[in-house]
Amino acid sequence: SDDQINLIPKKLSQKPQQLLIVDDDPAIRNLLTEFLSRLGHQCRTAVDGMEAMALLKQSPSTIVITDFQMPRMDGMELILKIKKLWPETDVIAITGYVRDFNYTDVIKAGASDFIQKPFHLDELEAKLNRITIERGYRTLLQRLSTRDVLTDLYNRRFLDHKLEQEAQRATRQNYFIFLIILDLDNFKELNDTLGHQAGDKVLQRLAQVL
Repeated sequence: SDDQINLIPKKLSQKPQQLLIVDDDPAIRNLLTEFLSRLGHQCRTAVDGMEAMALLKQSPSTIVITDFQMPRMDGMELILKIKKLWPETDVIAITGYVRDFNYTDVIKAGASDFIQKPFHLDELEAKLNRITIERGYRTLLQRLSTRDVLTDLYNRRFLDHKLEQEAQRATRQNYFIFLIILDLDNFKELNDTLGHQAGDKVLQRLAQVL
C-alpha cells in the first residue's frame, strides 16, 4: 500500500550504523559520540586519518564522519583512501576552512556530504538519515538484482558472476568446484492440476529446504 511505501524511508533512516568519528579535537569527538550513540548508532573514534585507517583495516565502518584539518593525514587524503579501499563506506566531511576545501572538491573526492563548522547537531542528523536511507535503497536494489523474486534464492546473474570468481579461486588454490543441478519431477503436472499458486508454494518450500 501507499502507507507501507511511505514508511520505507523512515525505517531505513532508523537503521543503526557502524560509525567512525575522526577529529583531532577531543571535545568534538566526545560530543558527536554521545549524540550519535543516543540515536542508536555504534561509534568508534580516531584522532586523525592514520588512526582511522588502522581502525578501518581492523573492521570497516558503514559511515565515516571526518574533520579535514588533522595532523599526519588530513580529511581529503583519508576520503581518497577510503573510497579506494572501501568503496561502500560513506563519508561525511566536516570543515571550518571553506577557503581551502569547497563542496565540489569534497564530493569529487568521494564524500557523500559536507558540513561546515560551526554546525547544528540536527543538521548532522538530517544528513546522516539521508545517507542511511540511500544505503538501504542501494542494499535493496542490489538484493533485487541478484535474487529471485519468488524464492529469494540467488538468480542467474549472480551465478554467472559468482561462478567466474569461484573458478578463478579454484584455479589459484588448486581445488575442485562442483555445480549441482536439480529438477522437480512432474512439476508441470502439479501446475496443471493444482494451479500455479500451488507450484509457487512448492518452489518456495524447496528454497527453504535448500
